[in-house]
Parts: sequence; structure tokens; C-alpha cells
Amino acid sequence: IERLALLEELQNRCREAGVDIEFGRRVESSASEEDCDVLVAADGANSVVRDCHRAAFDTRIVELRNHFAWYGVEMPYDAHTLTFVQRDGLTFCAHHYRYTPVMSTFVAEVDAPTWQGSGMSAMTDEQRKQLFEGIFRDTLGGRKLISNRSVWRRWRLVTNGRWHCRNMVLIGDAQRSAHPSIGSGTRLAMEDAIALWRAFDAEGTDVRAAFERYETERRPIRDKLSAAAGKSVAWYEDVASKVVLSPYDFAYDYLLRTGLMTRERLERDSPRFMAFLRENADFA
Repeated sequence: IERLALLEELQNRCREAGVDIEFGRRVESSASEEDCDVLVAADGANSVVRDCHRAAFDTRIVELRNHFAWYGVEMPYDAHTLTFVQRDGLTFCAHHYRYTPVMSTFVAEVDAPTWQGSGMSAMTDEQRKQLFEGIFRDTLGGRKLISNRSVWRRWRLVTNGRWHCRNMVLIGDAQRSAHPSIGSGTRLAMEDAIALWRAFDAEGTDVRAAFERYETERRPIRDKLSAAAGKSVAWYEDVASKVVLSPYDFAYDYLLRTGLMTRERLERDSPRFMAFLRENADFA
């Protein structure tokens, strides 16, 4: 679904429920917590609410090594697809998937050696976009990438030792950033919100008890996904050693990168793939 369509639907639901929606004003200081019974910090990986209380939340932020940028392209891909291109010993990666009948998201990514070796570190964002348009000309069908504040940056891995403080609680990327290679940050944030609502439904107006129930019940799920994300990040940061594998070995290594997928599960869920693997993979 298109992001704007999702936001419009959620806003309509809020209005139907009697919620007052205010746009164009950010929570810029910790004083905002004094104006409400509960402040839900859902303001993303760069959360102002969280950063005003980093010690209380035990916030930790790590800059990862790979660089990436989000684009759009007027081309509908059949499925969520990964395309890897090697050029002059450097590795370029694209994640692309359809979100409307005519539009797709296109996430461009490079590892640290490629960022330096290709000269991208000294380019403007427009030059980087043009470089990817050339390298992925076939994948893009000759189309131009569409920028929407498409700034090249390194991913910030955000974690918090504690999810709530006084009358404040963290959800979504403010609580723990979701790496794009492991799943949808929007979906995880919505699931956090559902879990928080269920906690209040169970505990009523006891804010502290609701916060503790939310964290106790939701943390194991988030921890499992974060552990998988950490392994996926390591795979992408070492992508140059992966793309030299044969196609079947490469696919197999990618599928098992997080530990959530196992050989036994693949044998059960994808027997044709495993049969091809045994016939064609180098390790077999």
C-alpha cells in the first residue's frame, strides 16, 4: 500500500474515534510530558522525546558501515527482489518492490569499500543517484529514479534498555530501529501500538502496570527480530565475499543469513529449491 494512502486511512480512523489531530507542531522538549497522562513517543529513530531522556531509557545508538538511500521508480516489479551488481571489484545492491500497480520502492545500498572505491563518498546525492541509474539501467528499464528527500546515509541502529520512563513510553523506531533488510519498520511500529493498547486494555488506568505489561510481552518478539537483523546487517556489510559464490550457494547463504530460516525448514517448505541446490551447489 502507498504510504500516503495508509496515513490517510489511519487519520480517518482517528477522526471517527474522536481523536484531535494536530499537524505541523513537533514535541521539542521534555516539558510536553507535563501536559498529558501518557506520552507515546512514536517519533522515529531520531526521537526528540527519547533523546531528552537518553539516560533514563538507556539509549544506545550505533552507526552501521553500509550506506543507503530510498528512491522510487515508475515501474511495477512482480515481487520483492534483490539485485546485486559487481563492477570493477565493487558491489552495488538494490532492494526493489511494488507498492502500487505502477510504482515501486527502490532502496540503493553499498558496502564501505564500494562507498570509498567508487568515489561515492565525494559525490553529491544527485551524482550518486545518477551512478545507480547507470549501474542498474537494465533493472530500471532505463527509467530514472525518483527522489523524495533521498539522502545517502548510514543506518543508525537504535536500542533502549528501558522502554518507559514516568508517563512516557517508546514504540516503533523510537524504541528500536528496524533494519530494512529484515522487515517493515511500519509494520513493527503498528504491532507495538497494538501491544500497548492491549496492555492498557488489561491494566486500565494503571499506567505503570500497563507499561510493564507492554514491555514484558513485546520485548521477546522484538529481541528475536533484532538478533536476526544484526546477523542480516553483518551479511550485507560482508556482501563482497558473498557475491563470488555460485548462484545456488549465494541464494542458500542469503536465506540462512539470519538464523530464522534453517536447512530443515527449507527442506520442508521449499523442496524443489533444495533439490536444485543438491544438484548444482558447490557445497553439495
